[in-house]
Amino acid sequence: MTTNLDTFCQKWDLKSPILYKKTYTSELYKVSYQKQICILKILTKTGQRDEKHAAKALEFFAGEAAVILMQSTNEAHLLEYLDGDALTALVKMNKDVEASTIICELLKKLHKPSVGTDLPSLRERYDKLYRKAENEKNSIYARAAELADSLLKNPLNQVVLHGDIHHENILHHSKRGWLAIDPKGIYGESTFDLANVFFNPSDMPEFILNEERVLKISKLVSGLMKIEQKRILQFAFTYGCLSAVWGLEDQFDISKTLELVKILEKHI
Repeated sequence: MTTNLDTFCQKWDLKSPILYKKTYTSELYKVSYQKQICILKILTKTGQRDEKHAAKALEFFAGEAAVILMQSTNEAHLLEYLDGDALTALVKMNKDVEASTIICELLKKLHKPSVGTDLPSLRERYDKLYRKAENEKNSIYARAAELADSLLKNPLNQVVLHGDIHHENILHHSKRGWLAIDPKGIYGESTFDLANVFFNPSDMPEFILNEERVLKISKLVSGLMKIEQKRILQFAFTYGCLSAVWGLEDQFDISKTLELVKILEKHI
């Protein structure tokens, strides 16, 4: 991506780029912009598809509980630099309840009232689950698709969603506190943004594959968000099946995801 790096450094007058991190969807560079450290996120082709609506979501959030977007194109985002750890660090310090509480407080700020949007709908987000269900009519995917359809036909509290809230997508800023990064940008029921709490931290499978944790955290977030516990678990179940479909498509190991999905299904 050297050519693209040079292009954006010239376009936005960025200085001293240093490769910070590589992911499946992007390359991140620390850069100097208007005498402050920022992050230049150059999206891969996959990233351009997967985060097509990220800039629009960040513009809507306007820096409240989210990283500030300074410049953007379809290929790159120039972002505020967040100097702290991801929320995963708290869980690893045996502070899962505190981490889950932070997620809820952050979502309360992100889920601002909105009137109309051209962001993709939550139903569109579930499209691949519906397709999988059509081909496997007696499977767990079919059960999840049927439940998702029921939930989405009777939505509650529709807002601009982050769409991928989890512990690694919440970072700490020394002055602004906990902030969300890497939104997908979707419009739909706010409950959806709680689903990923149960599947993360993803690098702690033994920790999350625990029925006691599922029930404890679902009860906690239900009380904090004033959403029925069963509905939260239903969204988590449907999301887990959708995530498994994505994993199959990308040839990932989905065994842990399905194991947690089966725990969730017992309580819906």
